[in-house]
Amino acid sequence: MRRMPALFIVFASFLIVGASPRAQTIESCLYGDRAIQTGDFQGAVDHYTACLKTEGQSEENQATAHVRRSQAYSELEEYGSAIGDLDAAAALDPEDHMIPYDRAKVWLLTGDTASAIGDLTMVIDMAPDFAGAYNQRGLVFMQLDEFAAAIADFSVAIELRPDIADGFQQRGYAYLLTEEYALAVADYDSFMELSGGDLIAFRLRALAKAGTGDADGAFEDVLISWRLDPVFLRQDQQTLLNLGFYDGDINGSETEETVAAMKEWLRSRGEKAGAEE
Repeated sequence: MRRMPALFIVFASFLIVGASPRAQTIESCLYGDRAIQTGDFQGAVDHYTACLKTEGQSEENQATAHVRRSQAYSELEEYGSAIGDLDAAAALDPEDHMIPYDRAKVWLLTGDTASAIGDLTMVIDMAPDFAGAYNQRGLVFMQLDEFAAAIADFSVAIELRPDIADGFQQRGYAYLLTEEYALAVADYDSFMELSGGDLIAFRLRALAKAGTGDADGAFEDVLISWRLDPVFLRQDQQTLLNLGFYDGDINGSETEETVAAMKEWLRSRGEKAGAEE
């Protein structure tokens, strides 16, 4: 099975539910907050370090300072220090599920997917209704080509938050990669209804439609992408030329020859998918 590179995007929309009730500001850490806002991450580290040295801070405030300093360390690509701060925060406030969630994101920046999955599983155990954790773990499984596990996680995220388009987009892509084309089309349809769609979604839905044998529907989506961004038309001409479906000019023009070549290629994808069933 030919696969496109797995997408790996963290969607902030899933964070709407499940956010920590932690206080938004700590007076002695305000300078650190301001430094982060202005992009002065080393200054933020220094201010949060001073904050942590202040006597009389509650454990909650100390945990917050560690979390925020970890954010500054991550921006500085000092991931070991960021992990250390999140470990300290978790020890101070073990009931806050957003701390291991944040730590999972740092593990991902280091490439340690196993530790990221471990932390995300911990988050799910702590907050089983937090759709963002299932979605994020699904994305990690996608990165590891563990598509069945990814689909299972995306399905839970969708069940918990059916109003968020991203879950349908993620699962639709997983279905596309596993050649479950009808399911992929259904998910991309849902994504389009919720979000209005985007260029990449139109093109991926076209591939899914072609896989079901709906070459005409697939071409409609391709045509939309060409007209929204003509760069895709030129790219497709080159691809069709390389595959032997087109022998015209690479000029970015929507010629009859280009249209016929694209329709023929889409039909060939459907025939190939049907033959492999």
